[in-house]
Amino acid sequence: MKRKRRMTWSIAAAAILAGGSLFTVYETKSLDTTTAVWTSPRVPAAFDGFRIVQLSDLHNARFGKEQNRLTDAVRAARPDLIALTGDFLDLHSANLGFLRELLNGISGLAPVYFINGNHDRETPLYDSMLALFAESGVTVLNDSYVTLTRGGGTMTLAGLDWGNDPDSFAPLDPTRPAALAWEDADILLCHDPMLFPRLAERCASGQEDPGALILCGHMHGGQIALPGGKAVIGPGGLWFPPCAAGRFVQDGVTMIVNRGLGTSGFHFRLFSRPEVGIVVLRQDNPAV
Repeated sequence: MKRKRRMTWSIAAAAILAGGSLFTVYETKSLDTTTAVWTSPRVPAAFDGFRIVQLSDLHNARFGKEQNRLTDAVRAARPDLIALTGDFLDLHSANLGFLRELLNGISGLAPVYFINGNHDRETPLYDSMLALFAESGVTVLNDSYVTLTRGGGTMTLAGLDWGNDPDSFAPLDPTRPAALAWEDADILLCHDPMLFPRLAERCASGQEDPGALILCGHMHGGQIALPGGKAVIGPGGLWFPPCAAGRFVQDGVTMIVNRGLGTSGFHFRLFSRPEVGIVVLRQDNPAV
C-alpha cells in the first residue's frame, strides 16, 4: 500500500513538472498582439489612425521557420511604421540569422526604424548588424531623428542611443541645418524605461503641448510575472521593476513599454508572453 502511494505521488509530481514545463514553453513561444491608442494634440489630422508596430528584445529568439509566425503577426497588424526598440542581438550571438530572417519578412511592410539596446552595443557582431540594417533598408536612429510626412502633415521621430545620460544629451544631429532637441520630438524611441522620470520632465519642460510619446522595451515584462502581469524580476536581477510593461504617464508625457520577444539570463517566460505591440495615433479632436 505504501509503495503504491509513493508511486502515485511520484507520478503526480512528474505530471505536474511536465505540465509546468510545457506551460513555460507555451508562454515563451506564444505571441501576444496588443493594441494601445495614443491621443494627443501633437497628432496632425493626416496621422489620425497611423499605426506603429513595436518590436523589442528579440535576443535571437525564433518564432517559426524563418520567423514566419512573427512576420505574419506584424503583417496582420497593418503597420504604417515599424519601431525596433533594441536588443535584437544577444551578448552571446553567434550569427545574424535570426535577425536576418525577421528583416526579410518585415522590411517590405513599412519603414523600419531601430535604436540600440545594451546587448546590441556590447555584442562583437555590432558592426555586422549595422551593415545588415543598411542592406535591409532599416534606418538607425541612435541619437538621430527623422521627419515623418503623411498627407501634408508632419511628425518628428527620434531615437536615443543606449548608455547616454538624458541630462547631458546634446541636440540630435547638430550638423544638420535643422538640429532637433531630443525632448522636442513627437515620438521618442528609448530602450530603457527606467529613464522615464527624467525623460518626461525634460519633454514637458517649456512645452505648450507636452504630450510626447516614448516607446521603450528592455524589461521583458519582468520575463517572470505573477498571474495578471505583475512583473517579478527584470534584467540585471531587478526585483519587482516598477515599469516593466504597459502604459505610464507623467507630466502629460506617455510611455509605452513593450514586453519584448526573447529572453536573457534564464531562457523562459512565465505570465509575460512575447509581445507584438500596436500603437494607434489619434488626433485630440479629429475632424469628422
